[in-house]
Amino acid sequence: GRHIDYQGGRCNLMAVNQEVIMVVSPRDDDRIEVRNVEADRFEDASISLGSLVSQLDWDDWWSCVNCQQLEHHLRRAAGRWSIYIEAAMLRMQMAFRERMLRGMDVAVIGNIPVAAGMSSSSALVVSTAEAATALNSLEVTPSQFVNFCGEGEWFVGTRGGSADHAAMKYGAKGTINHVTFHDFELLEQIQFPATHRLVVCNSFQQAKKAADAKFAFNARVASYRLGVELVKSQFPQFAPLVHYVRDISPEVLKVPPQRIYEILLELPQLMTAAQVRRTFATQPSWEELAPFFNAAEDTHEYPVRGVIWFGIAECARARQAAKCLRTGDLAELGTLMKISHDGERRFHVADDLHATPFSVDTADDTLHALIDDLLSWESRRVDAAQLAYQPGAYRCSIQEIDALVDIAGRTRGVLGAQIAGAGLGGCAMVLVKAEAVDDLKDRLERLFYQPNDLPSGVTV
Repeated sequence: GRHIDYQGGRCNLMAVNQEVIMVVSPRDDDRIEVRNVEADRFEDASISLGSLVSQLDWDDWWSCVNCQQLEHHLRRAAGRWSIYIEAAMLRMQMAFRERMLRGMDVAVIGNIPVAAGMSSSSALVVSTAEAATALNSLEVTPSQFVNFCGEGEWFVGTRGGSADHAAMKYGAKGTINHVTFHDFELLEQIQFPATHRLVVCNSFQQAKKAADAKFAFNARVASYRLGVELVKSQFPQFAPLVHYVRDISPEVLKVPPQRIYEILLELPQLMTAAQVRRTFATQPSWEELAPFFNAAEDTHEYPVRGVIWFGIAECARARQAAKCLRTGDLAELGTLMKISHDGERRFHVADDLHATPFSVDTADDTLHALIDDLLSWESRRVDAAQLAYQPGAYRCSIQEIDALVDIAGRTRGVLGAQIAGAGLGGCAMVLVKAEAVDDLKDRLERLFYQPNDLPSGVTV
């Protein structure tokens, strides 16, 4: 269920035993005074909620997060950690705009690795939103809370979803939460089997969503938006049914799987920002697309087909993964994890850390071959051509994470491995039999951490 929460997909979420703790007390003014216990790493911040509101477009949240004034504010903030506290407070203020929320004195400590794909920034957003809700006696349902937190993070410039926030709000020890988005709903809590472990492996390569990685991350989000609009314009018979990537499915469109591949054939592999503007500038959909492309250089490229293909397939994998957990088919779950990571992968990496570039073939011939397989009536070919078994090409991994995934994947007792978090840095996660955890840790230490002169980054 990766990268599909903001496209209405289902996700399978797990809480981990790392945390952010926030201690707060109310103030009688609008100021938020923020201190981190690790003051040498995270500088103090003093925020005036009223001043922030007065500087921004306050018509609605979409206008606010896309206004020029915010762009200037983020540039001045330059990746400051307290920007996530501002994000949560402003989104809650927008939701309760009939009153000014109280300021608060805030002390923070946490042990979630920063910029490691483990949601340290989202934990700040969630804890701030919890504090604002409590101190102001706000009436917020859990599902509203999850949506507010996900939208709040748009303030820092990313356009992701609410999966991390839902994992924190609903997380329970030993369970996987199977959820759906747009509208958010907790569908099922599934017990994770005691015979297996999920192991998180930190690459120590940081992905700072508020800084360098932002464009690459948002280019994928924009590619989703583009793909959905292209499908609606090129297949008008499906337009009333298609709102998100999750809707480009056999179940929603009431079509056989080969029709989905035929739809993908009509999508360009790449579009430049200039091509996007020429195609959509006079269309009604441009109002929603414009924030992604107005500031983009003409030559910026958006990998539309590969990203849409990944999203469609990942929606199918997410549903199937829940079934695997429910029935105890952990081998199949591991297979789905491997395929999902291939959709993120950029390298194959040997045990000696020699890397070979990798990319999924998203050309027309590949799609035609899959259609032929589905129409062959040969069960082996038909099974292999199902949507869930196609990786697509989201390509947000990095060489170090591909190395962790590949070293883990060649370890006895490992069923599957894939990237964790939004990508472009961070962690890998590994599904492994409980008795094989020590072998996994040993191989990762010897083949990845020690050769790279890194401390152990393994968390069971």
